[in-house]
Amino acid sequence: MKLSMRHPFSCTPEAYWKSYWDPGFDAELQRVSGIQREVLSEEQEGALRVRRQRFTSNIVLPAAVSSVLGTSKVQYEQKSQIDDAKMTIRWEVVPPVLPDKIKASGVMRVEATPDGCVQILEGDVTCAIFMVGSKVESAVADTLAKAQDGTAALRRKWLAQQAS
Repeated sequence: MKLSMRHPFSCTPEAYWKSYWDPGFDAELQRVSGIQREVLSEEQEGALRVRRQRFTSNIVLPAAVSSVLGTSKVQYEQKSQIDDAKMTIRWEVVPPVLPDKIKASGVMRVEATPDGCVQILEGDVTCAIFMVGSKVESAVADTLAKAQDGTAALRRKWLAQQAS
């Protein structure tokens, strides 16, 4: 399943990128979203920062999905290659169960627009499990879309507060 999300912001790309890494925003996001993030490692490899994180969500999965995954809550690791100069993150999700059957990866980037900037997230989610693969893909895509919409709204509020 293809992912494609765009969220506009009325700030410069640089202001957006700075807010993305702001510890205060991250703490607020974790509090509001119910998704806890733990940085497992971060290393510099040339021009890229390579980061591994674990995400644990309070979101309860649909019964059909949770029976396949063996858990009712979403938990996963994410590997990211961060290019600060290009304001781009290439990401790959590593699920704790069935990593050979469930794949999610993509890119998030920030681009300038006449009114500020836009965050663009594009990727793919695939689940190669007979009978429930498309349900898992839809659940992951829907969860990600809702999370991104909520994060964008919170970021707009945060940026407005920082500007005043």
